[in-house]
Amino acid sequence: MFKKLLVIISVFFIITSCTTNSSQEIIIENNLTPNKIEESYKGKVTFWFDDGYSSSHNIVFQEFKVRGWNAVISVLGNREYAEEIFYPKSIIAWDKVQELQSNGWEISNHSMHHLHLNNFDDKDSSIFEEEIIESKNILENLGFEINSFTFPYGEQGKTVGQKYVSENHDYWRSSQKGINEIPAWRHLLSYAITSETSSEEIKNLISTTEQSNGWLIINLHDISKNPYDKWDQSINQFMELIKNIESSNLQVVIPEQMYLRYGYAEEKNIDSHTNFWNNEMIIKIEKIGVNSELKEANIKNGIWDFQELENYPLWISSTPIFGDVGLSAILGHRQWGITPKVFANLNMLEYDDIINVGNIKYSIQYTKIIEPEELYIIYDQLNKKFCEINVSALMLITCTPYGTDKQRLLVIAQREETE
Repeated sequence: MFKKLLVIISVFFIITSCTTNSSQEIIIENNLTPNKIEESYKGKVTFWFDDGYSSSHNIVFQEFKVRGWNAVISVLGNREYAEEIFYPKSIIAWDKVQELQSNGWEISNHSMHHLHLNNFDDKDSSIFEEEIIESKNILENLGFEINSFTFPYGEQGKTVGQKYVSENHDYWRSSQKGINEIPAWRHLLSYAITSETSSEEIKNLISTTEQSNGWLIINLHDISKNPYDKWDQSINQFMELIKNIESSNLQVVIPEQMYLRYGYAEEKNIDSHTNFWNNEMIIKIEKIGVNSELKEANIKNGIWDFQELENYPLWISSTPIFGDVGLSAILGHRQWGITPKVFANLNMLEYDDIINVGNIKYSIQYTKIIEPEELYIIYDQLNKKFCEINVSALMLITCTPYGTDKQRLLVIAQREETE
C-alpha cells in the first residue's frame, strides 16, 4: 500500500538534502574589514567554499584580496582522494591553502573521503574517527587552524557522528537552510548558491538578511568559465554575486570573527542538536490520541531505510531538525494490512490543533491532499518559504484515503513562539 510513497520519498529527499564599533582598535582586534563605519552595516555575510577547488585561490582569492574580504574554504584531509572523486575539477594545492590562511581565510575540515555520514551508525565508530578526527589531525599537522567541520553532502550526521563533530570542533555547517541570528548557534545555517540560483533569489536573500540584521552564509563550490555541474557558478555569475554584496549593507566576515566578537548563542560545551536524539523523542497529538516514539530515517547503501515505518513515524533526516528554521518532515502510516497505525486519524486535524515533538510545540496551519508526484515540488516550495521568513515548521505526511495509497495527506504546522 505504501510502496509508491516510499519510492517518491526516496527520490524526493535524496534530491533535497534558513554595537556600534566606535573605535579602530575594536576593528583591528576582531579583524573586521574596516571599509565602512561599523554602524552602517545591516547584517553580515560569509562566503563558504566547499570541496577545496583551485578556483578558490586562482579566482576568488584574487577578487577578494582587492576588496579586503576573506572567506572559508572546506578541504578534505585526503587531497589525493579529492583529486579522484572531483575530477575533472582542479583541487587546490596545500601551499595555496596555506597562502589563503596566511591572508585571513578560514580553513574548515570537510572529512577524509567525503562520505555520506548519515549512512553509518554507532557500530561504525572507526569510520567517524577517520572521517572526522583523523582528517582534522592531518589538516592541523599541515599547519592549518581548524575550528569548524563542513558536513559532506550537507548531511547533519546521526547522533554518533554529530557527537564526534561537536566534541572536536567549535562549530559546523550542514545544508540546513536559514539566516543565522547573532549571536549564532554552533550549528550554522546556510544557503547554497549554484548556477541555477537566479539574481532575484540572491537579492531576496540579501534583503531578508538586512531586514533581520542577521548573518547570511553563502555556500559555493567551483567557479569557472564553463561550470561542470549545477553546483558550480560561472565567473560572470560569481562577479554578479560580488556586485550584489558590494551594493548591499552586509559586512563580509568569517565565522571565527563572529564568535570572537559576539560569542555563542549557547555555552560552547552545550549543543541542543547534539543531544537531540540522546533521549527518546516523542510525537504527541492529543486531539487524535497520538503518543508515539519517533524514529529517524536515514540513507543506507544509497537508499532510504524505512524498515521501522511499520511501527513508528519517521523523521526524514535530510530535513531540518525540529525547532530549526525550515520545514521538518515526518512520515507515518495510517494503515498496514487490517491494523490502524499512528497516523490513522490524521484527517481529523484542523487549524490551530497542537502537535508536540519533544518539547517543541507546533500549531496546525492547514491540511492538504495532493497527488503523489506533487510531493517533492510542494515540499521544496514550502521549505523555501519558511526558510525565507526564518520560521520553523513541520510537515506530517501519510496516505489517503484511508486504506489506500492513491493520494497524500499533508498536515502543515508552524512552531509556536516561545515566551
